[in-house]
Amino acid sequence: MYLEQKVADFMTKDVVTVEASDPVSVAQAKLKEFGLEKILVTENGTPLGVLESWAAEKMDPKASIRSALAKVKYELAPIRKVTPESTFADARESLGGVAALVVVDNPLNPRGVLGIVTTTDLFKARPKF
Repeated sequence: MYLEQKVADFMTKDVVTVEASDPVSVAQAKLKEFGLEKILVTENGTPLGVLESWAAEKMDPKASIRSALAKVKYELAPIRKVTPESTFADARESLGGVAALVVVDNPLNPRGVLGIVTTTDLFKARPKF
């Protein structure tokens, strides 16, 4: 049954990220290059949150993402962490109220991102009636 399908089977594996210390211009370029509306911000590989394209466009391209966020008083969109073994049902329930689910091997110590799940991924993974 699709509700028992594992996150590893439908997550996006090639996650585009930027480091919080990167200049905003790096985020802007990646958003444009990959045609994204959101990009995952990490710090030393640990996921912090999601930067949305509309917010990135309002930031100083030369400033670091971290300092630019403080200047415009914008917070990264929240994320939750899940494991590859989490189910479709778990992901659907966890995704409410957050920008994305970040797939990590250990949610308590998330070093490195294995994948990401968005509402688009859930929509594609559900059965077609």
